[in-house]
Amino acid sequence: MRRWSFRRRQFFTLLALSIVPLAVMLGTFLPYSRSFVIQQATMQLETVADLKTAQVQQWFDRGRELALLVAVQRPIRHKLPLLLDPSDVESGALARADLYVELGAISAIFPGVRSVSLLHPVDGQVLLSTDRVQEGRMRGKEDYFLAGRQTLYVSPVTYSVGRESPILVVSVPLLDEDRRLLAVVAVEMDLADLGTKLDHRAGLGESGQAYLVEGYGFYVTLPPKVKGSPLRTIARSKGVSRALAGQDGSDTYLDPGDHRVLGVYRWLPEVQLGLLVEMEESELTARIMRTWVLIIVVSL
Repeated sequence: MRRWSFRRRQFFTLLALSIVPLAVMLGTFLPYSRSFVIQQATMQLETVADLKTAQVQQWFDRGRELALLVAVQRPIRHKLPLLLDPSDVESGALARADLYVELGAISAIFPGVRSVSLLHPVDGQVLLSTDRVQEGRMRGKEDYFLAGRQTLYVSPVTYSVGRESPILVVSVPLLDEDRRLLAVVAVEMDLADLGTKLDHRAGLGESGQAYLVEGYGFYVTLPPKVKGSPLRTIARSKGVSRALAGQDGSDTYLDPGDHRVLGVYRWLPEVQLGLLVEMEESELTARIMRTWVLIIVVSL
């Protein structure tokens, strides 16, 4: 049998000494890199969830601020009694025209508001509204009218048959100088505007989505990939269940469309809504593979 030359033995020895450490290093760093990529993606989604939470809160605060601002406007408090006085039709008509101008000017400052209405203090009839279709309608049995006669109130998201869409109303009492109830201010928020804010893709990658669900699991805002209608399409997933249970966290699970995702879920107690921010696992896997290729190339 032919003996190997010293040079050949030296070559294979050095090759073994290079391959073994390389294999050990790759065996150590590849699993670690996978955990690192997942951790980075989770932190990215949590940052997006922080941003979306702030946007939702600002959207709700805008409705509260508008309702309170209307309730303290002196011109509105002075002209509203003329509108309520049926004996002076001419003064009432002039007061109505001035109130349209006042409410229109105030509501224009607050984007994302669908309408501002003044409700009769006793029966809840819509006396005047920036959405004139609403005028004359009776709201006396609505929770936002009954609660709004006493204090600032934010209704849960509910489905409006008349609007054929979900609505949320902020209400507050409008009092005269003697603290007597003149009317109830009702600010109807535009949920489509909130959905547009959540659809902004910054930080969501190629497959990410962010959406809100109400207490029973129905979508309040629809992610782009979901077909259906808000408050008529239900979202079922581990993330949704945990959010509705009041939990905050992250995990991998099947989203309502049966796609495996990495998701961050939160319950927003002040607005009684669940927030979900998710990224498909396929995009995460692609990131992991790119990282592995980079590590192998650098190691070689």
